Amino acid sequence: MKSKSLLRSWKKSDYIIFFLIIPLILTSIFLLPTSIKQNLILNPLNPTLISIFFSNYTHTEAQHFLSNLLIYLIIIFLLFNIETNRKLFLKVALLNFILLPFLVSWFVVYFLPKLPPTQGFSAILCSFVGYILFSSYSWLKKNWYKKLDENFLMLLLMINFLIWSISENIILFSVITLITIFFLFLNRTQISKLIKQFEKERKKLLKEKFILRFYKMFVFAFTITFMFSLFALLPSNVIVGKIVINTPAHYFGYLFGILIPYVLNKLEK
Repeated sequence: MKSKSLLRSWKKSDYIIFFLIIPLILTSIFLLPTSIKQNLILNPLNPTLISIFFSNYTHTEAQHFLSNLLIYLIIIFLLFNIETNRKLFLKVALLNFILLPFLVSWFVVYFLPKLPPTQGFSAILCSFVGYILFSSYSWLKKNWYKKLDENFLMLLLMINFLIWSISENIILFSVITLITIFFLFLNRTQISKLIKQFEKERKKLLKEKFILRFYKMFVFAFTITFMFSLFALLPSNVIVGKIVINTPAHYFGYLFGILIPYVLNKLEK
């Protein structure tokens, strides 16, 4: 990946907030006595203002908590490497942490009232995953091809939908997304420019020191993984152990993470 990340431009306070304070908050809530955490879990048939917000930060299973925490740290690490607009990141993060919990819980209460009590950080995580897709598009636009337009962002989203529909064996949706991808590919100038630029960067990468090369490839590989991970966010098996996966909330968060930075970015111009 091209060495034009903004990693060096992040402030110390950013690292403290996102890599220390947020994990400490999640850990503190996880370590609360069970009697207290029961009041934080959202019961769609009997919601409270406290549970509507804090259920999005509550975990009762250690595996659930640790997996969400690890994924969160990886996602933030990637965003610190590829995000091209620090102020936009901070705005999106604030909305993810403050507004999204209310929206997701409202969605569950009004549209999925028969769900069992829900909890977990997953919807917020999914929003950050969606944000990775937008940030990757913005990074390519800024550093590789300035004429890249929203069609490319739509292309990335449609590829996600295609992978998901194939994994779930949804034939009709697979055909629809495949046709959409075909028409998006008709604007081949953007794709060809990106391929040529990628080839140039690949040659440069081979000449760099091993540690720097390894670091860039690590960031590149994980960014690609999360860019096309929608299929993992919407599994057909919604029960894993004792955890019921709220896939509609995952999808809601994912689209929120793409739409909000897109809208904010437009408003800044």
